Parts: sequence; C-alpha cells; structure tokens
Amino acid sequence: MSGARVLSTAVRRVGRIQSQTKPQWLVGRNRPSAEIHRASIHTTATRPSTWRAEPARPPTTTPDPKDGLPEQLRGVMRRLAHSVVVCTAADGAGRPRGMTMSSFVSLSMEPVPLVSFNVRTPSRTLQAIGEGGGVFNVHVLAEGAEGARVAEWFTRGNSAGEGLFGGLPDGVEVVEEDGEAPVLEGRGVLFVLRCRVLGEGIVRVRDHVVVVGEVEGVLKGEGEGFGLVYADRRYRVLGDVLVKGNE
Repeated sequence: MSGARVLSTAVRRVGRIQSQTKPQWLVGRNRPSAEIHRASIHTTATRPSTWRAEPARPPTTTPDPKDGLPEQLRGVMRRLAHSVVVCTAADGAGRPRGMTMSSFVSLSMEPVPLVSFNVRTPSRTLQAIGEGGGVFNVHVLAEGAEGARVAEWFTRGNSAGEGLFGGLPDGVEVVEEDGEAPVLEGRGVLFVLRCRVLGEGIVRVRDHVVVVGEVEGVLKGEGEGFGLVYADRRYRVLGDVLVKGNE
C-alpha cells in the first residue's frame, strides 16, 4: 500500500475527510456533524443536453370511456403534477445506484418524519437499498433546465453500473460518505433527504414495491426556487398562484 493510501486510511479512522465545500446536514436524527468528501466515482462530465421553456399547452390526452380502465386512469394521472426526485443508494459491494422517481411523497411528520415512494421491480436501486442497510438519499430537484437535466440523466437506469455516475452532466458532482449512498450536488439539486427504511417499510404490491423511509437529515443543495414537477409526459415548473378574491 502506498504512503498516500496509508495516510488516507488513517485520516478516515480518526475522522471523515472534509471536502472543500463542506456540505452540512441542516437537520439530523442520529446524525454526526457530517463531513462529506468528494467521491472518485465522478470522472468526466458529459456535454449538457439542451432544455428550453415553452408556453403551457392543453393536455394531450383525454380519458375515453371506450378505452380500458387502465388507459383511462393513465389519462387522468397525466393531468396531475408529480414531484421529480432522484434516489441513490450503494449496494453490498459499495457500487452506486440511482433512479429518477415521480412517486415520492411525504407520509407523516410526527413523531418522526416519514416519506414514501414506489418502484417497479426488479430494480437495482431497490436491491441496493436492501443491501445497504436500508439507507438511501432522495434528491429533490430544482425547477428549470438544471433539474430536468439531472432527472433525465438518471432515467437511463443502472445497466451501465458505475458508468451512470462516472459521466454526469456538466455542473453535477458526487459526494459520498464512506460506504454509504452517494450524494449529488450542483445547481440542479434543491435539497437532499437522508433516509432509512422504517422497520418493515418495504411492501410488495404485485409488480411494485412501496418503500416507507424515515428522514434522518436534510442537506441544502445549490438549486433555487421550487421543485421540478412532471405532468403529461413533460417536465414542468410551477405556474400561476390562485388567490382568494378577498386577499
């Protein structure tokens, strides 16, 4: 082992290596004052994809009673705005995994904050959550092109293995704690929620699994504004605000 690696190992045993930016968890149950270091899994940035804002258009589909019930429901759900987040975890071998989700919701705030999402199986990210002691990170993405770029990247799936994290879009970096789930940072990330599966919080429903997790910490990202949303097969930003007439 080289002298540099010996020194690095010794430092890790005494305390975590600090990154230059020192991201700090704002809130944490059972969390140390976290020092998160830059991971080596981020290698080269890719050429950024181009995103532009367009005026909102009427819904592209209308539920038709002549269609089957699944298709009718699909048409209804396309008219609802869903949150867009990226979930990351590390499997039993320490390999990073990640996926984009639109099923993420808050479940409860007291006595401990709980969140939930569902994922179709099989899923390498879900498997990694199980192998990694139930630990996962949920990245709330920022509205606009930066957040959409991150969301689109992680729709690629984990078939590329660590390659999914090795060529991230320009402006996105990876930090991680030793042996734990990766943390993404950059202008496309609004907040990161550090989570752990709650007890028996994995419920199989047909070809999907519902995951319930306890939020253990919150990390402020570089993104601004509101979160990215998804409706009618498009990424979107929040629009007009409705105000009562007497306000």
